[in-house]
This record gives sequence, structure tokens and C-alpha cells, in this order.
Amino acid sequence: IALVAGIALSGCSSLTNLTPERVPENPSRTYTLSMSAYINDGAVVKGSIKPYIVIDEQEIPMTEVRNVEGDRLYEYDYVMPKGRTEAKYYFVIRYQVNNTVNDTSRDREITSRTVYTLAPVSRYIVSMQNERGPVGSVVPVLGRGFDKEDKIVIGGVEADTEYLSRTTLNFIVPPLEGGKNYDVEVVGRNGTI
Repeated sequence: IALVAGIALSGCSSLTNLTPERVPENPSRTYTLSMSAYINDGAVVKGSIKPYIVIDEQEIPMTEVRNVEGDRLYEYDYVMPKGRTEAKYYFVIRYQVNNTVNDTSRDREITSRTVYTLAPVSRYIVSMQNERGPVGSVVPVLGRGFDKEDKIVIGGVEADTEYLSRTTLNFIVPPLEGGKNYDVEVVGRNGTI
């Protein structure tokens, strides 16, 4: 009976990583890592919830941003050390629940099941100025990390591409069949995006 009661009281608690998989690189090297926690574990002792991120082999407290109807949101601003291109991390929440049978509290812990990787990207597309255009029109592509070797490929057809800066490329819409959607890719020596 105690086992069944323990299972029933523990409910469905979970931690969810809210940090995007692809985070644009920034000059400050500061990245906000966030998680949501849903704790459905009986009578949680008020004020006992302690969220942590484990990163660089350190357990660091996180800041509560929101707590609405049991769904809690926590954040931590991580500064990537110079010379590093990625960091591994996971989440832990510790809390206490009241045991109503003998009026004591018990410690509980939830650990994320996944070890996540923060790997900021230095090459990405922010937007294409137009999503449609007639053959021969010029379309700017905005982003970061472009170089003079990059070419725009639309539906497998290489377009005339003009390098303007590390953040802007222009291409001329090539002759393609109308009424269809085509993938637009930036292809270069640093990969395809």
C-alpha cells in the first residue's frame, strides 16, 4: 500500500530545457539557459524548491522567472569562457514534500534525463528580404558569418550571388518553374545553411 501511495503522490513531474538548440554567437559570450519545471509531487513544502544548472562541473543556482499554477520557469546567464566553443549542461531541482501521515517532510530530487550541449553558431541566416520574386529580381539575405566563397542555391540551381559583407548577400532569382516553393541554401566552404 505504501508503494502505491508513493507512486500516486509522486505524480508526473518533469524538467524541460527551453534553451534553443541553435543559439547565435554574441560578442559578450553570455547565453541565457532556461528550463521549466512541472512538479506534481503531493504537498510541496513552500519555499523548498531549489533549481540548479550543472555546467562546467559546477552546480549553480538558477533564478526563478515565473511560477504560474505549478509551472515554474528558471534561467541562468552563462558566460562562455574564452577559447571554448561549447559547454555541456543539465538541470537538477531539489525540494521537500510533506508527509501527512507522520507530519514530516521528505527530500526529493529531479534530474534532467539529457545532458545538453550549448554550441553557439557563428554562421546563420536571420532573414531573406523577400520570400517570393520574379526571375531576375535581386533578393538580399541577412545573417552572419558569410564569406566571398558563399553561393546561394535555390532548388538545386546556383543563383548569381553577390557578397556585400559578413552579414549580407544578394542573389538574383534564377529561371525556375513558377508556382512552386524552393529551398534556399547558402553553400560555402564552411558548410550549408
